[in-house]
Amino acid sequence: MTRLLLFVLVGALWGAPQPPSFRLPADAAPARYQLEMTLDPAKDDFSGAITIDLKVRKATPVLWLNASKLKISKARAEQGGSPQTARVLPGGEDFAGFEFETPLTPGTAQLRIEFSGKVNVSDAAGVFLGKRNDDRYLFTQFESIDARRAFPCFDEPGYKVPWQLALHVPKDLVAVSNTPVEREEQDGAGKNVIFRETKPLPSYLVAFAVGPLEFVDGGVACRNKVPVRIVVPRGDASRAKYAAQATREILTKLEDYFGIPYPFEKADQLSIPLFFGGAMENPGLVTYDATIILAPPQGEDTLARQRGYASIAAHELAHQWFGDLVTMAWWNDTWLNESFATFMSQKLLSTWKPEWQTKADDQDSRTRIMGLDRLASARQINQPITKKQEITDSFDSITYQKGGAVLAMFDYSMGAENFRAAVHFYLTRHAGGNGTAQDFLDALKEIGGPAVATSFTTFLNQSGVPEITMRLQCQTGSGPQVALLQERLRPLGSTAPDTETWKVPVCIAYESGNRRARQCGNLYEKTSSMALATKSCPRWFLGNADEAGYYYTKYDSESLEKLIANRSQLSLAEQVGVLGELDVLWLAGKVLPSEILRLIPQLKDDSRRQISGAAVKLAAVRVDLLPEELRPKYTQFVEENFGARARKLGWVPKAGESEDDELLRPQLVPFVARDGEDAELISSARELTDKWLNTRATLPADTIESIFVIAARNGDAALRDRMLAAAEKEKDEFFLGALLSGIGSFRQKELIEDNLRLVLAGKFAMRLAAYPLLFRELDIPGLERIRLEFVKANYDALASSLPTGGGFYYAAFLPFVAGETCSAGEAAEVQEFFGPRVIKVNGGVRNLAEAVETIQLCDARKRIQQPDLVRFFRGL
Repeated sequence: MTRLLLFVLVGALWGAPQPPSFRLPADAAPARYQLEMTLDPAKDDFSGAITIDLKVRKATPVLWLNASKLKISKARAEQGGSPQTARVLPGGEDFAGFEFETPLTPGTAQLRIEFSGKVNVSDAAGVFLGKRNDDRYLFTQFESIDARRAFPCFDEPGYKVPWQLALHVPKDLVAVSNTPVEREEQDGAGKNVIFRETKPLPSYLVAFAVGPLEFVDGGVACRNKVPVRIVVPRGDASRAKYAAQATREILTKLEDYFGIPYPFEKADQLSIPLFFGGAMENPGLVTYDATIILAPPQGEDTLARQRGYASIAAHELAHQWFGDLVTMAWWNDTWLNESFATFMSQKLLSTWKPEWQTKADDQDSRTRIMGLDRLASARQINQPITKKQEITDSFDSITYQKGGAVLAMFDYSMGAENFRAAVHFYLTRHAGGNGTAQDFLDALKEIGGPAVATSFTTFLNQSGVPEITMRLQCQTGSGPQVALLQERLRPLGSTAPDTETWKVPVCIAYESGNRRARQCGNLYEKTSSMALATKSCPRWFLGNADEAGYYYTKYDSESLEKLIANRSQLSLAEQVGVLGELDVLWLAGKVLPSEILRLIPQLKDDSRRQISGAAVKLAAVRVDLLPEELRPKYTQFVEENFGARARKLGWVPKAGESEDDELLRPQLVPFVARDGEDAELISSARELTDKWLNTRATLPADTIESIFVIAARNGDAALRDRMLAAAEKEKDEFFLGALLSGIGSFRQKELIEDNLRLVLAGKFAMRLAAYPLLFRELDIPGLERIRLEFVKANYDALASSLPTGGGFYYAAFLPFVAGETCSAGEAAEVQEFFGPRVIKVNGGVRNLAEAVETIQLCDARKRIQQPDLVRFFRGL
């Protein structure tokens, strides 16, 4: 009898419908959504009902939808005039099942679901709480897969259909969403706000907000006179002046480039108090961290913040076409959205505001991502996504910066108008729907020919970055030519394979009889050569004209010396690009550290902040690569080369100073105060900090954080107590963020330990406190392991309390707390500890691989490059 009962029970379990493992079944798809939600920022929960018009593709007794942390109270389906109640089946973390007594059959049907859920009070995901002063707000962040935390739906980007939203909110509050309000209906103490139906959207682009919001008129933009508004928390309207002015200009410039009218009915830009993850391209309701879109709450706005907003807004608004009008079909093509928005932001700024010299600034992004792409753990741009944990991987610097740099290379090599034609071809062919990598390659092939698409594919479908060795050959009896040899750039100690080759568009600039010439070709094999159209041997050549190519140029010593000596013949962007590549080639062991450091005196006083800023980057030496007795020599080197200029700039702007000086200050002054241990700057930082703590005296918005950091690095427990007391009372995220950065910068062991405990104490929102208190680099000899030991002792508590936001999981970054360790043994320790843990965290596996490899490479650099560094600093 017992055996029979057991058999029946096991059989019943085996026969129960099982939820999907990752992707939704293709049994049905949505045709339209009607979403009603009751939202009140004063409450910690919400409720709603969603009606889904279905296209049933195959007969099925069970329909699976995405739903996470929702309570479903009722579900009812109707097909062919026959209604039936659906039984709700549990689906684990990501799914809910709806079982029908009469199976759904192919054709149309409708499913209505009533549900409730909890407002997210710690993470910026799903429907989450925001606070500004004493006001409470509800905001949303659904990318990548958090719409399912707000309502049941088909939460995959390929399901793109119209949405009709109706929000029931308190009558004295404001509600905004993707579309304009169609009508409002009073309902007792509340009101129903009904929005116009959207154009087809995937679930991750639906957005709304509720609270005492205010509007700043930004005028109209584009050919259809689209209304532009900056939407801000109550009391912040005065801080939105620049955003209101710049947004309409950016939108109009983007429409001109795409040649397609702005696709949506309005262009609201919404400020979210407290860090939520940057910005999000929701059509008609783009969201931003408040510190991005709003001027500082105290003091003058800064050039750096304004330009930062312009750059980020251009990125998000480019998405209105590339991402929203045409959406990726699956997460492996996240790069189609983000790479293009990065490329378009850079292109727009360089043409809209040429006086900003942003092409030179873009070189920092290009060389930084090439530095990461050289790692063995780097992934390819178009990476297959086969499980949930990998979705987060697609939102990384490979997608954004590498993808953007590769697009810029083909824009340059194809010609801007040809590339623009390919973009227009892709957008018009897939408008209102979804696109894939192959669709974009087809557009490149249509305009540029098969070779262009094939070349692009070699950068899309393999990791790494080409290093092209170039040798100028000037032989008697034949014209000059440049011999080319490509291989994968590998850092010292790398285990990356070296067998890859790319089909690289190569352009070389060179001197040709008192003028500059340029020659372009293709390196499709491992070796080739390019004949130069000149009879005489050039005095100099640049292997990457305009520094537009996604590759490194490795020069012989003589060619490099001539190039540096003739750098006045190069554009500013080219000079910055060459210097940035040298920095990464140093890390790769292709150039001796001493060769780079000897360039500093030639660069440090350049009036152009991009060149002097590049000198700062080249001069920065990781102190643990030096023996302890030589570290004062490094401090002396920094002070002697940069001290006078940093002291002249000071922490506070001066009347009549140049824009370059204003923009250089936040980079140069903190560097000299930190690495140069400049007594005057340290004393001034402490004085300014004391004055702010005592009287809230205005401090420059672009240096206030650095002022607090330098004061703290050289401060004591009494100063920390004062900063902590101020932070506990602070309500504005701008000042709170600066204070927490200061608190996280004290260098005494006991204060660092107190800060680490503070991470888990719950006094501050994790979204603001996690980075400065846990992840900020400490660079304190002897305390390299302090954060690692804390994380090892408190991993479970940290992993469960660290926030998510904007599709990112902070727990995935925990392996990076070991970044100050520098030995093979520690690399193995980090792998052993984190390996079995991060497999449960979205994005954790790749971050661990990068963290471990970085530690291993540090060990190799220390062994191989330390002797050269020792000789250089002993010789000072």
